[in-house]
Amino acid sequence: MQCWLFLEFGLSAWSPHYAKDKILLEKVQHQFTRLFPELRGLPYEARLEVLQLWTLEARRNRADLIELKYSTADDNLSANDVAN
Repeated sequence: MQCWLFLEFGLSAWSPHYAKDKILLEKVQHQFTRLFPELRGLPYEARLEVLQLWTLEARRNRADLIELKYSTADDNLSANDVAN
């Protein structure tokens, strides 16, 4: 799990700009989920569900939404103001 924490919190590559870099990071998580012998026969999405993990893309999207929520709360903006 230390690798997971490093990927999530310790790298500037957490939210890369290029799609190819996002795919490479997702492959790391994909390979990590295969380390559990009892999960090897399951598809990737099922392994994530058993391990109670999200895809890295979903985690980045969630982090962006949380950041947006707190930044708009600080600026006294509504969600409608941000969307327009």
